Amino acid sequence: MTICAAIKVQGTSGPVVFIGADSNVSYGDMRLKNLINYSKIVKYQHFAVALCGEGPMREALLLQKQRWANKCLNTELDVLKFAKDIYKTFQKLIKYANSEEESKDWAGQLLIATSRDLFLVIPSLETVKCKKFVAIGSGSEICTGVLETLYPKNKKSSNRQVLGILKQALKITIDHRNDCGQPVKVLKVS
Repeated sequence: MTICAAIKVQGTSGPVVFIGADSNVSYGDMRLKNLINYSKIVKYQHFAVALCGEGPMREALLLQKQRWANKCLNTELDVLKFAKDIYKTFQKLIKYANSEEESKDWAGQLLIATSRDLFLVIPSLETVKCKKFVAIGSGSEICTGVLETLYPKNKKSSNRQVLGILKQALKITIDHRNDCGQPVKVLKVS
């Protein structure tokens, strides 16, 4: 299972966006801890994507990386075009592994963070632009509660403060969910 989250605040020199995820990997009831170089976050040049769902979704993100490497996602329409490509690639990957009937329901949620905005995309390609923060996956309700509580009330925040808030929210969630695991991976999106 997975917990992914992102936070956006007004920094001293403009918007500051961080995205993070746990690093526990599971296949059914099997838990694979501390896989070397495995990340639920795929970083592109101008944005990052955290995924919650099936393993082939990560492969779809990696397969599309070259095509989207230098592109910016400035609008919800750009995000939708990107998500369509990812889900289409995902469906092709799943089709080889399962019957056509089974593959229709398989997919995961995408959390997309640009240097200015946060987006949640669900498999039906519904796209939601999030104002302050977003959490997806196991324990997302816990993570959202922690982010709401810790979200800076003042106008400007340092990168260190924002990073600390996101890490703390993810760690608290992991402490309350056996199906998520340490270490937490967090990166700044610029």
